[in-house]
Amino acid sequence: MFRILVIAVFAILAMTASSFAHPPQAVEIEFDKEAGALTATVSHTVSDPANHYIFKIVMKVNGETIEEQELEGQDDEAGLIYETIIEGLNAGDTVEFIAFCNKGGELGASYIVP
Repeated sequence: MFRILVIAVFAILAMTASSFAHPPQAVEIEFDKEAGALTATVSHTVSDPANHYIFKIVMKVNGETIEEQELEGQDDEAGLIYETIIEGLNAGDTVEFIAFCNKGGELGASYIVP
């Protein structure tokens, strides 16, 4: 009986903890080919961005990681905007941007250069 109670308590705690963590809701990519400027807008709504935030981003071009950065927080309760320059892209190249939540979960988006 004690064993069942312990298992039930751990199951409830696991479900409760996972309900507070969630991946980003959306990732939108904009790219200015002339300037080589990529802007990624990550929607990740949280009540306390000091403790629950996007902690890492990864950018890939044609499947190869070109940038990986750990962050100490997101811009505000709504998420973050990440801007960078990517030079040398050609038509047909695929840019992938992935955002990771420090509480668990990730979401990415891809952009094909026209």
